[in-house]
Amino acid sequence: MKSDLAVKLNNKKRIFFEAFIFILLVLIIIFVIAKPLAAKIKETKAQIDAYQLKLEKEYLQAKNIKELSAKIKTVEKKAEELNRVFINENRGLEFVTTLENTADKNNVSQKINLMDGSAVEGSLYKKAPIQLSTQGSFKNQMNYLTDLETLSYYININTLDIKLSAQRAPETEEVEEVIKPDIAMFITGDTYWSQ
Repeated sequence: MKSDLAVKLNNKKRIFFEAFIFILLVLIIIFVIAKPLAAKIKETKAQIDAYQLKLEKEYLQAKNIKELSAKIKTVEKKAEELNRVFINENRGLEFVTTLENTADKNNVSQKINLMDGSAVEGSLYKKAPIQLSTQGSFKNQMNYLTDLETLSYYININTLDIKLSAQRAPETEEVEEVIKPDIAMFITGDTYWSQ
């Protein structure tokens, strides 16, 4: 019986010893392998989060740069339009020549009175009054007005006075005098000049 008790005690000691060894191995694994591995995983996650945040910032910056670039292109196009619309001070002769060619094209006689401009407060351009006196047939005058409106220069028409006038045709042998009705127009407006 004694040997059975000794075997039972030895078995109990062996079970406790094996349980102790198992727990000791689990603790060693936790402290030697799992804890440093968990710390490394946590550090790697923090690095990944930081890198992801950096990428998001760079993406937003790139997106902002693309949007800004698109806005700059839009502004450049509008600036080009404004450069075409505003008359450059150094190209005044070109403007007057364009008006004269428009009148000639429509068979209209024209007198141009372009006054000195004054700077518009808070802007980079000048506003110069213009007066145009024209004479021609109704159809030619309407074509002239249409062409005047479609010029690339911006002319803001303030007033337009139209009067019926009569112009005497040159005398010929067959007809002593022919009266040809004409339209006389007086246009006042503003032109815009870039400095």
